[in-house]
Amino acid sequence: MPISTIGVHRFGRFNVRVVAPGEPLYHGLRRDFSREAVGSEREHTILEIFDSRYMAGFSVLGQFVSAYRACTLATFGGRSLMLAGDVPAWNMTEAETASLVALARSEATHC
Repeated sequence: MPISTIGVHRFGRFNVRVVAPGEPLYHGLRRDFSREAVGSEREHTILEIFDSRYMAGFSVLGQFVSAYRACTLATFGGRSLMLAGDVPAWNMTEAETASLVALARSEATHC
């Protein structure tokens, strides 16, 4: 699936793509991260996170790691974010997390 690189931000080794309401998500799930989006789920901005170290066989942004609603990340109060609990390499540093949360706060709408 072709992926747009418009609206992509780089935080350390992670590429973060801002997906506006109505735009397709890369990872193939619906906007509510299940089988079917309903109601206000279609109105949320989503931040998709990719590991840029793994390009071969993945997207132009790297290997897809995780996706969050901007509204969810905008309220994150922790120091660092574990993107996938079983993969230590996908723990964001404090600086990467702070940058991601700042981006989420600037993109969060309809919270």
